[in-house]
Amino acid sequence: MRKEIRELSDKMERLENTIKEMSAPYSQALSYIEKFQDISKGYFRLLELYERYGAISPEVLLPGLKDPISIEIIKILFDAKERNISEITRELKKRRGTASRRIVRERLQILEEKGAVESTSSQKSKKYSISQRLLDKWSQVLLLPKTDMTASYPR
Repeated sequence: MRKEIRELSDKMERLENTIKEMSAPYSQALSYIEKFQDISKGYFRLLELYERYGAISPEVLLPGLKDPISIEIIKILFDAKERNISEITRELKKRRGTASRRIVRERLQILEEKGAVESTSSQKSKKYSISQRLLDKWSQVLLLPKTDMTASYPR
């Protein structure tokens, strides 16, 4: 009787293993479908942003920010790695026609206080970049997976 129970147990174990092996491709297919759904959600979110704001721009992260110079500074810092005040002023002048280092410095200070911009100082200069908090918020807006965006964002 014990031998029969042991044989039956072995057969059940083999049957369980066979079922696991047969269901593996279906589990993998389900995983791909879930990833596709996440990508689709992100795509529709981008369409919604474009429809609502007319553009897919980092300025949607700071809806209370109405100052066009500050908005342009955010865009400049999203376009490139960290920059100093002179580089930001030069780029702002290209985009807007005029720019003042004093105004850029004031706006950067306000943006830094709001947590949108970070600064790093060295012996030669002070450089500004988009804060990790704002990068995380941008990835949430675009429904990207939660990761450290500094790995893909040039600094």
